[in-house]
Amino acid sequence: MSSDIPELDLLVIRAGGMHLADNLLMALAIGAASGGHKHPLGVVEGATGRPATVQALAGNLTCRGLDPSRHRLFVPGGARALSSAVRRTFGVDTAIRRLSTGHC
Repeated sequence: MSSDIPELDLLVIRAGGMHLADNLLMALAIGAASGGHKHPLGVVEGATGRPATVQALAGNLTCRGLDPSRHRLFVPGGARALSSAVRRTFGVDTAIRRLSTGHC
């Protein structure tokens, strides 16, 4: 994904992982805008439990214009590495609501 993000009025960003095959894992992010519209934001190959994978996803979002100083709710699914990458990239006071495994 290479499109710019700044024009989207994103309020919530959901990040999580997906198994596409036995040995293919993807980390992804989806944003929800003020009008309720959902936008795919990014996808990288790798497990969400690997700090390098989720940091690459977060870094990709900021490189494409997601402002780290703007307040948003982040909803990482499962792996603690997702929450750590969010705090490292968007600040320690960033609003985070973790979900239990199996929730959408």
